[in-house]
Amino acid sequence: MNNIIIEPISFEVALKYFTNQWTELPTPGRESNFLVRKVQRDDSNVLQFQNSKGRQSFVDESHWKAVMGRMEDLPADERMKTSRYGMGEFDFNWNECPNRVFSLYVPAVVRHILEIE
Repeated sequence: MNNIIIEPISFEVALKYFTNQWTELPTPGRESNFLVRKVQRDDSNVLQFQNSKGRQSFVDESHWKAVMGRMEDLPADERMKTSRYGMGEFDFNWNECPNRVFSLYVPAVVRHILEIE
């Protein structure tokens, strides 16, 4: 399933696949792994991410929707390219990304969900 075409999914759908236990997933380029889990924060559920360096951040529904909007705007063959979800000096970069580190991991969560469905 390495050639799966990813499509945007809702935040509610994504939340259903995670618990308060860490799940290890491969990064978009599959060069390393990151952790994700669902946590309760401010009366709502969010996804908590931790990268291989131990840095952590939360992805809430508005962050998720922004990344899904970006994904929808991209051609299907570019949706798993990390450079399309982060800041940079090229036209294909996304300088409006909500988080320059953790926005990059959201497409990998989508890929994971689509692969196990």
